[in-house]
This record gives sequence, structure tokens and C-alpha cells, in this order.
Amino acid sequence: GGCGHSPANYPFFKSSKQNGAAVLRPDLCPLGKYGYDARCRGWYHNGKEVSEAEEAPLYITPPYTFGGSDLVAQSATLPLVDPRNGEHVGMALLDFLSSAVVSSMKSTQLIDGGFPILITSRSDILKHDTVIGPNIALGEDAARLEEVVVPRDWSCVFDSDNCSSGTAFDSIAKHMREGGRGNSSFVRTGENGNGEEMYISYAPVTVTSYRPLNHSDFSRGTGNVSSLVYSLAFVQPKEALIRPFADYFEIERMVRISIGVLFAVIVLASALLIYISARVTTSITVPVLHLLKMIRSINR
Repeated sequence: GGCGHSPANYPFFKSSKQNGAAVLRPDLCPLGKYGYDARCRGWYHNGKEVSEAEEAPLYITPPYTFGGSDLVAQSATLPLVDPRNGEHVGMALLDFLSSAVVSSMKSTQLIDGGFPILITSRSDILKHDTVIGPNIALGEDAARLEEVVVPRDWSCVFDSDNCSSGTAFDSIAKHMREGGRGNSSFVRTGENGNGEEMYISYAPVTVTSYRPLNHSDFSRGTGNVSSLVYSLAFVQPKEALIRPFADYFEIERMVRISIGVLFAVIVLASALLIYISARVTTSITVPVLHLLKMIRSINR
């Protein structure tokens, strides 16, 4: 990173396999050479490649740990260009902490079995890009997005370029890395070995950077370019997600049954009332008619 090495320690910096300086620039920083050279650092080397190859000049590194501390941060770079000839002369660097984003994501309340996901726009050399996810401790663990979300389905045949989970999440992960947004579902293998349907909602986090339209004449203005910084997502199991609705539908079903039973009771009660009324009416009417008949016979 940028602030991981202070100027006082520059002479003691040694190119090694661990810091990757010799891999990036073996001509400038051969293995074992002392002396800090920014051109041999990932933020400089990758930032330069991005600025020269892509329309968006902004480059943001994956999270890393500052040297000699427990702070986890990222670095943002923009190219410095000679206005006379348009040649690249250096990189502007800004280090920033990811703690605010991380704490905000982790404090989001989800249903049982749900979890947040946060990936960077750029992966490291091992294709690790996950910042937040299940069993991921920022600054300590590193993993690829698919390894975190579909761990029991993910497999690599020969190397990291030939990997697949065989699930619909492969295409979702690709869309997330491209800066897409959407809602989807996929089935993964659960802890018990059975299929577990999951719902996912994801969206990109972008920042606007500016590039001069003409490096030799700043009066020409600048063009703005949107750069992907993160892709965030919330993943939740279908079973837990629809459980409240299942309870609602169960209550609705019981209410419908109760209404049906009540209607049947009302119908039966009405029929019984009609029957009783008919019996009472008959028991009164028949004697009256009989008495009337006797009175008529006496009058004759």
C-alpha cells in the first residue's frame, strides 16, 4: 500500500517474494534488492496499467493491512500526465480506511441465515475479492466471491482460471464484478447436503473521476468517468424469507376454515329454527282448527 512504508524506512525495504516487488518489476526491483521504489508496488504498477488501458483512470486496490499496524485500508490512484506530450510521469495516491463501509454493512439486520457481501472492483493476484462475507475477517482472511457464497459447490479443475460452482450464482458473480445490479435466486448445497434456495439483491458502488480532454490545454475541460469501487449484496435463504408470509397464509387459511364452519353452523341453526317454528305453529294450529270444527258442528 501507500502509507505502509514511511520515508525513513525506504532504504531498508527489500524486494522479496512476499511483497511481490520482483514479480511486478524485475528490472527495477530484482529479488533481494534494497530500497523502496513505488514503481515496484502493486498500487503504482496496477494503477498505471489501468489508466493506460481503460477509459476510467481511477484505480482502487483490494484491502490490505498497513505495515506495522492492524489497520485495514485501500488505496486510490490517479495518473499524473505530462501536459506537453501526454506521457505518464507518476501516480497520485490516496489511502483510505474501509472501516465505515464495513461497519455499516455488518450492522445491517438480516433474517436468520442471511448475510451481507461486499467485494472490491479489483481482485488480488489470487483472484481474491471478498471484503465482507461469511467467515471472512477483514485483513485476515481472503477468498473469492464464489468460495464464500457457494463453498460446497465451488471447485477448480486445474487452476484458478478453470473454476465453477455449476450453479446460477456463477453468472450472478460475473454480473456483480461488471458493476451490474439486480435481484435473483440460486440453489446451493447446504450444510446438510441438501439444496438450499437463496435470494440475492446486489448493486454497485461507484465514484466519478475526471480526466482532462486535452492534457496540454486544461481550458478544454474534463470528462467524467464512473468507476466501480465495490459491489454489495444481501443474501437470504428463501425458507426463512417466506416464513412470515407462510404464517400469514396459515392464519388466513384458518380464518377461512373458521368462516366456513361458522357459516355451516348458521345454516344448521337456521334450519333447526325453521323446523322448531314449524312444529310450534303446527302444534297450535291443529287444536284451533279442531275446536273450530267442533263449534260448527254444535251450531248445526
